[in-house]
Order: sequence, then C-alpha cells, then structure tokens
Amino acid sequence: MTSPAEPFSSPAVFIGLLGLWRRLGPSDLATAGLVAYGWGCVAVMSAAVASGFVAPAVIARIVGAEGSKMPEELLLYTGLWNQGFAKVWLVATWTGVMLLAVTIVKSGRLPRSAGVLVAVVSALVLLLFFAGHLTLDVHGFSLVTFAQSAWLIWVGVLLCRGGDVPVR
Repeated sequence: MTSPAEPFSSPAVFIGLLGLWRRLGPSDLATAGLVAYGWGCVAVMSAAVASGFVAPAVIARIVGAEGSKMPEELLLYTGLWNQGFAKVWLVATWTGVMLLAVTIVKSGRLPRSAGVLVAVVSALVLLLFFAGHLTLDVHGFSLVTFAQSAWLIWVGVLLCRGGDVPVR
C-alpha cells in the first residue's frame, strides 16, 4: 500500500523532520527518532519502487512473451514484498515519531501537547499493530498515514511560527 508520490514525498518529510531535530536541539533521543524515521522512509520508498516500477516491468515482459500468461504467484509475491516493506515503515516511522514526541516533551522547545498527544497515539498504533488488530490493508494504511500526516502538519506549522518556546 504505497502512493505513487511516495518516492518523492519521503525525502521532503525527512528534511522537515531534520528541521524539527535541529529545533529540539540534537540529543541521543532525537537522533534515534530521526534515524528510525529515516529507516521507515527507505522501507516505504522500496515498496513504492517495487510496486510502481519493478512489478509493471516484469508483468509487461511476461505477458509480452508469446503465449505466456501472468502467473498469479508473481503478483502474490510482489504483494508480499509490498506488505513487508509497509510493516517496516509502520514500525520504524511510528517509533521515530514516538521518540521525537518524547524529545518534544522533555525539551520544552515546542508546545508539550504536540509531544504528549502523538506519543500516546504512537504507542497505541504500535500496540494495535503488534497485537494483530491493525492491518495494513487500504483502510489501516490510510488511517495510520492520515494520523501521522496530521501530526507532521501540526509540527510543521509550529516550526514555521518561529521562535523557541522557553525551556523549563
């Protein structure tokens, strides 16, 4: 479950999170969050490349060969790769978001509400995923992507406002 824009949007989001990391003041916790999120970006870009570029080229070659039919196993295999990368994306990015959220709360350089709320949401997403109650079908992937996007936009707005919140 990836968007065709994914190979292009992930680097932009990572650059934005690099700005958050700088605002928070580099720390081991913030760096771990940024690295985890970056790992997730690589996974989701890999899923998008596999589904959007590799699979169609393979399908075209197989179907293009005279008398060949598209084996269903190949489509299943591609789907399993996509799901595997999507699972790595979920765990890595939500772990990164949680670590950055804890850093927001600890540093006090952004409103603590931006950290507390997403730390709780991150823990809930990861708990539901590992318990098997959150699947990465169209609905599950859309839900977690929307939640993460909403937080990223919120933090982006806070960063654009400029000026640090005094450290307490």
